[in-house]
Amino acid sequence: MSAPTPRTIYKRHDRAREEVQRLLTAVFAAELLQPSDEIWLVSPWIRDVVVLDNRGGDFTALQPAWAQREIRLLDCLAAMLECGTAVRIKTSDDPASRALLDVLARRARDVGESELLQTRTSKLLHTKGLLTSRCLIRGSMNFTFRGVELNEEAVTYDVDPAALADMRIAFADEW
Repeated sequence: MSAPTPRTIYKRHDRAREEVQRLLTAVFAAELLQPSDEIWLVSPWIRDVVVLDNRGGDFTALQPAWAQREIRLLDCLAAMLECGTAVRIKTSDDPASRALLDVLARRARDVGESELLQTRTSKLLHTKGLLTSRCLIRGSMNFTFRGVELNEEAVTYDVDPAALADMRIAFADEW
C-alpha cells in the first residue's frame, strides 16, 4: 500500500484561510479525543491563537469545564498535559513567545504536570511545525494570528508514518 499523499494548503485567499483554521480545529479536537503520547510545537513566534470555536458549545464534550467561547492554544495544550501528553515546544527568544511559555508552565504546575512540559528557545529557529503521533502540519506558518489568519502561507498536512518518524527524529535531534 502506498503512503498517503500530503495535502498542501496555499493560504492566499479567504477560503484557504478557513481551511487552515478547520485543519487546526480537527487536529486539536482529535488530540483531545485520543491524546498522543507527545506533541511537538516548533515555531519561531507563538501566540495564544484560537484553535477551537466553542461559542456554540460544539466542543464542550471534550472539556466540560470550557465555556461557550473561543478556545485558545494554551487551553488545548494545558488540557493535553492534563491527559498525560508530553508537550515539547521550541520557539525563538521573542519576549511574547517566552511569556506564553511562562503562562503554560504555570498552568502545567497548577495541574501537577510540569514534568510533561519541555520548552527550548533558539535565536536561529526558522522551522515551523506541529507534530502529533498521527499527523504533521508544517510549512511557512508561524502559530500567530498573522500566520493563521492573515499572511499568505503554504501549510502541508501529512499523515504518512515515515514522514512523521523523520520529523520526530529531526525535532528530537535539535532538542
